[in-house]
Amino acid sequence: MEQAIPVGSDYKDIFSVALNLAAACFVAGCVIAASFAITEPYAKINRVKMADEAMRQLFPAATTFTQMSQNPAWMTAEQNGERLGYVLTIRTKGYGGAMKIMAATDTMFRIRDFSLLSHNETPGLGDGANKPAFKKQFEGKAVEALFVVKNHDPGKIDAMTGATITSRAVTDAMRTEITALRDCVQKSGFASSAQSNTINRSAATVQHN
Repeated sequence: MEQAIPVGSDYKDIFSVALNLAAACFVAGCVIAASFAITEPYAKINRVKMADEAMRQLFPAATTFTQMSQNPAWMTAEQNGERLGYVLTIRTKGYGGAMKIMAATDTMFRIRDFSLLSHNETPGLGDGANKPAFKKQFEGKAVEALFVVKNHDPGKIDAMTGATITSRAVTDAMRTEITALRDCVQKSGFASSAQSNTINRSAATVQHN
């Protein structure tokens, strides 16, 4: 037996609720979009400043940093026209998620120093990757030595206690990226490795992402 489809106030109420929800979602979306449009330029400026400060801490003697044409995440560090080494921005995934590393090497691609620009590693464990005790192991090492071990080996990288995943994530990412940089530079030669996007130490604005 066919049932009659009710009409009247019930359907009007449902339609009214749906319309109000749609309007609320639209307004919320507009507010979020407007907030992003307003705050993103400032956030970008802050990211640039942080990256610039990190580079200068890794290469205090450098007067200019020049973006390399082969990869926008690679920079040359120079002092009055003389190349001191390279700075690489490296992205990887650690125990707690995304990590962003800035590493510095000399012209022979041996590690000078590095810094974690952002991470979500466990406090007291994985966040030790940004502390001197772990970082000091990397100084002067070539990519061939960048392997994590659990038993002490001065020629390799000792894993942090309770943070082996983080230790390997940082070490493996640096080995992979520095190897790629070395191979690219050796293949293309020093003369063609940089482009005009240069950051001068005395410049008021920074021109990199």
